[in-house]
Amino acid sequence: MKQHNNKNFPQQTHFLGVLIPEDITLTLEDCRRYMNEAYGCKSGYGTPIHVTLVPQM
Repeated sequence: MKQHNNKNFPQQTHFLGVLIPEDITLTLEDCRRYMNEAYGCKSGYGTPIHVTLVPQM
């Protein structure tokens, strides 16, 4: 596995994303909308809300 410039974070091409229950998703979508309106954050809209699993180092 190649290493990214930060030696503590592997450069990967694939991740495992775990979808979360709808009730939590609705709350987090509200949070994402707030962050967009208040701070202009635009990331995260291309995928459903999920938890990304990264291999242990």
